[in-house]
Amino acid sequence: PAEGQPAMVLPALEQPRAQAQAPFPIRFYPWTDSEGPQGALQRAVDDLGLDGRRLGAEYTAMRLIELRGIEQAAPEVVVGDATDILGSLRMAKDADELAAMRKAVAIVEQALAAAIGQIRAGMTERELADIWEAGMRAAGSGPSFTTIIASGPNAANPHHSNTDRAFEPGDLIIMDGGALHDGYASDITRTVALGQPSAEARRLYELVQAANAAGRAAARPGAS
Repeated sequence: PAEGQPAMVLPALEQPRAQAQAPFPIRFYPWTDSEGPQGALQRAVDDLGLDGRRLGAEYTAMRLIELRGIEQAAPEVVVGDATDILGSLRMAKDADELAAMRKAVAIVEQALAAAIGQIRAGMTERELADIWEAGMRAAGSGPSFTTIIASGPNAANPHHSNTDRAFEPGDLIIMDGGALHDGYASDITRTVALGQPSAEARRLYELVQAANAAGRAAARPGAS
C-alpha cells in the first residue's frame, strides 16, 4: 500500500529467508504447493482492501500469471503503469545504498585483477569466467549476472555466450561481469590484450577509449 505495512505473497519455503533479509516489517502470506498461491493472494488482497482501488505495476517486471491472479482476487482493481514512478524512486540512493554499490564494485574489480593475472595462451573462455567468479565468491559475493568472456573473433558479439575457445597470443579479450553485495549489483566491462595486440587491434581499442572519454566529458545534468 502507499501507506502502511507492505504485504508479500510467497511460497512458504521462501518465508524464513524473506523474514531474515527484510529490513522492515512485512505481512507475509505464504502458500504451499498443495494449495497454490491463489488463496494466499486472496487473503492479501482482502486485507489490503485492494478491490476497486488503483494498483501500480511495473509492466516490464510483472508476469502475466501474477497480474491474472490479482485480477481474479480483485475483479474491480484498476491497474496502471508505475514504471516511471518506481524508477525515479530507485534513482535516489541513500548513504547505505551507495556504500553497498561501491563495495560491489570493489569486489568485482579485485576479482578481475586476480583473474587477469592468470590469463595465458590456451586457457578457455569458460575457464577464465570460472576464475573470475571464484574470486567474487572468495570475497563473500557472487556474480550479479552471467559472466561474459569473449575472445578474438567472439569479441565482436557484445552478449557472447562463453565457449571452449582457447586464447591465442594477440587476442583481445572482453571481460563483462558484476558482483552482488547486500542486494546491490555492480556491472563492469574491461578489454585486455593477451601479449602484444596487432596495430589494427590497438587502433580500435584507442578509438573506443577516446569515444568513451568524450561521452564521459559530455555527461552532465540537462544533457540529452
